[in-house]
Amino acid sequence: MIWLWNTSSIHFLGDLILFDRNYPSYIFLASLTKLGRHFTGRCSKKSFKAARNRFKQRVTNSNIVTLKAEGTVKKKCQELGLPEKMTVRFVRVRLSTGEIEVLVTSLLDEKKYTAQMFKELYNLRWGVEGFFGVIKERVKIENFTGKTVISVKQDFFAIMFLTGLESLLTKAADSQLFKKSSLNKHRQTVNNMVSFNAIKNFRVELFYHCKPIQELMATLTEWNISDPTYTKRNRKVPRKKSSARVSLNYYKRIYKPCF
Repeated sequence: MIWLWNTSSIHFLGDLILFDRNYPSYIFLASLTKLGRHFTGRCSKKSFKAARNRFKQRVTNSNIVTLKAEGTVKKKCQELGLPEKMTVRFVRVRLSTGEIEVLVTSLLDEKKYTAQMFKELYNLRWGVEGFFGVIKERVKIENFTGKTVISVKQDFFAIMFLTGLESLLTKAADSQLFKKSSLNKHRQTVNNMVSFNAIKNFRVELFYHCKPIQELMATLTEWNISDPTYTKRNRKVPRKKSSARVSLNYYKRIYKPCF
């Protein structure tokens, strides 16, 4: 089992935790090491010295390094009871675009876990990354209704319930679209802008059973297949950095929330 590290706690032993750039720090890795968790994470170009060397050097794709806590980090480790040194492995991976990624991992066996395996392994995070995109962009999970802990928790769990409900209600429509587009170049799938909007419009019928459930499900399925989107495999979309002014204009005048 593979877990993506975001902000939630990991409670399962024997899993591999994947995390993106800016998460790797000595304190973070030492905490995982103390807990006996295996991990693989992407390093930024301003990360550990060993990671920076992997970006520059092309001699080896993998090397094992012992990291040592120093200065204020060492003091913090002593306060938290974390190891002041640990052995990790840095792996250099070249993407299909030519971009270089450097990963830090606790999987030290270079024969069992080859450098090439990490390219496919790290790519497995995209399914969960896509879900984060849905809850942040589609249903605006960060737009909390209050500032207290209980209101934030209330909004969070409401969103988790909503997304779970949406996945159940779109299952039939997704199956029909899959069969319909099986011979197409790009597979059709439910547009979650449509599906979340359908839940919003039929929320009373869904929770108060105003009509037979079979009839309601047929109506929702009809909505969900009416305006599908397409899944484009191996699509490479360059990341664009927008200024604060452009982003503000988009969210104030262009963006249309679906929920």
